[in-house]
Amino acid sequence: FSAWDRAMSRAIDKYHFNSYRLKIPGLGGGTFHARTQPKLLGFGEETPHYQVLFNSYCAQLEQHIRKKGWLDEAFIYWFDEPSPDQYPFVMNGFKKLKRACPGIARMLTEQVEPGLVGGPNLWCPLSSQYDHQQAQQRRQHGEKFWWYVCTAPKAPYPGLFIDHSAPELRIWLWQTYQRGI
Repeated sequence: FSAWDRAMSRAIDKYHFNSYRLKIPGLGGGTFHARTQPKLLGFGEETPHYQVLFNSYCAQLEQHIRKKGWLDEAFIYWFDEPSPDQYPFVMNGFKKLKRACPGIARMLTEQVEPGLVGGPNLWCPLSSQYDHQQAQQRRQHGEKFWWYVCTAPKAPYPGLFIDHSAPELRIWLWQTYQRGI
């Protein structure tokens, strides 16, 4: 961890980063377009070799960043905007992460959906898909929320788009504060 620790110390202590993404080898991943299957050093997830390597790596990583005081800033983001038919695959990955490194936040770019509850503990829906009542319920379970604007949403939601009125970006920041995001 020595080279990584130097870079992280600089990022967090000097530049005051308040979050960072961890890549977990062997997890697989994907988007709503396609996915890659879990494989670690040539071993598929069904093999005992994979399970030992994956669990050991995740546990050592979590232990190290906890010792360094960087655990609260870490998150794992490994799948982007899954479609409902991909939820079982995504939940399989989240269950492995929850077992192997339960203290590291598990982020997903998706709104709260019944088929995903129990997987991510850091939800990041499109701003138009954010439901404050659902978020308040999930917060009672210790879950957190971010949100984002991508190529959507368009009006009447605030965004970053040049064809929207200029104050919208400021409105979005106030909404973020108002909703505890």
